Amino acid sequence: MSQSSNPRARSNQIVAFAALGLAAIGALAIFILRQTTWTDEGEDERNNDRRRGTRGVARRDQIPRFSNVGSGKRHMSISMKDTILWNPSRDPRKPNYAFIESVLPFLHKISNYYTITLITPVSTPEERVAIISLLRHAGLFEGVIDERRVLFCETEVGKVHIIKHIGASVHVEDSDTALFNMLSFYWILYLASALIWTTAQARPRSSHNIVKREHFEERYINTLNYKLHNETVKLIGYKKIKIPFEEIDAFEDHYFTNNAGLQELDFHFYDPASMELRIYFPVAGALINHKGSMIEANELGEFEINDVDGDYVVLGRKQTDHIHGVHGNIIKDGIIYLADKAHPTHQIGKVFVYDFGYRSLYHHHDHSRYKRSDGKTGCIANHGGVNCSNKFNIHSNRCPENPNTCMDYNGYFTDCKKEHNNKYKYFLGSDCSISLARGHCWNEIMD
Repeated sequence: MSQSSNPRARSNQIVAFAALGLAAIGALAIFILRQTTWTDEGEDERNNDRRRGTRGVARRDQIPRFSNVGSGKRHMSISMKDTILWNPSRDPRKPNYAFIESVLPFLHKISNYYTITLITPVSTPEERVAIISLLRHAGLFEGVIDERRVLFCETEVGKVHIIKHIGASVHVEDSDTALFNMLSFYWILYLASALIWTTAQARPRSSHNIVKREHFEERYINTLNYKLHNETVKLIGYKKIKIPFEEIDAFEDHYFTNNAGLQELDFHFYDPASMELRIYFPVAGALINHKGSMIEANELGEFEINDVDGDYVVLGRKQTDHIHGVHGNIIKDGIIYLADKAHPTHQIGKVFVYDFGYRSLYHHHDHSRYKRSDGKTGCIANHGGVNCSNKFNIHSNRCPENPNTCMDYNGYFTDCKKEHNNKYKYFLGSDCSISLARGHCWNEIMD
């Protein structure tokens, strides 16, 4: 049957407008536009869902009903995952949600024209609490989004049901599964490329550039002067530094203005999409299980074997005069065990790559955290009460040295002022960043 002869199809005709730069979200989202309310076909589909008893699908009477009468606004629903929020944590009980870049200015702007409903599946109460807390902390419940319009479900099927029930004029989606299940309900407008919402202060950002990062990792591996042949097992790792939203403009202005000089530091990778700086290093002295016993890597993270008879999990490292361990490590019989064993995230040839979590430059100096019996904290505790500069003879000579603190602010183009807003700008090239890049600090963790 042609569309012109199908009254249901006619009732779902697409709204032909591209209002307010709807491609503004910094991810390759698909915007789905519709004009009318539920059709009989949609009602039949919901009835079928209820008869099947599909798990995770909210009942119609469980979904809040809102009224936009008098608001003068259209209704926009947004699937939050990978369009508004992303979560690097693999443990749903310990979520670490953050905003996709440039999305906050977009939400503030678009809320002037649309009433917004946010939807996402979650699998644990911790995820729900983390998301609500993040939205509240960002001030979105203060005139941008009604907290009652933040909706949760258990599955993608449940999300699709809620989206259909709401019947917004515009829906923003990033899930192929959800898209497929809405084909019979919506006409679809595909946006061929991701356009980024920008303000005078916001720089256009690409989405998470995995291919670029993989190419970087290959180049990084080639900079290491390995001692053993290419067929032996080797480990590299990285620490992530999340640039706070309120400091991203200052950091990026510094980073991109001085990019040519900073690229000399071949151990770092910055991803504007996630606002994360990665510091890569050989996993020096790593201990892993092989044939029922622990074996130790050399200072370049190499083992004199071609394969490991085990799971390649990094258990920890040995205590030395230079590496003592920190609060959060488990120290026993001269071994510094990681509280959470590090599993490889991927493999490049014979090189295994590990994510050693986040490093907070604020916590790095917070003496209420990482507290040890000797009164020392953070990396200074890890190195026996001596900072990295003196312990490993790393001296950039850009600033007067303070032996009582970590020199994490004397990086490239520094102004030598140890202030909060300088911690991120001047970290690259600092004594601390070089120590981390040489594999001296990978056992340090955020408490």
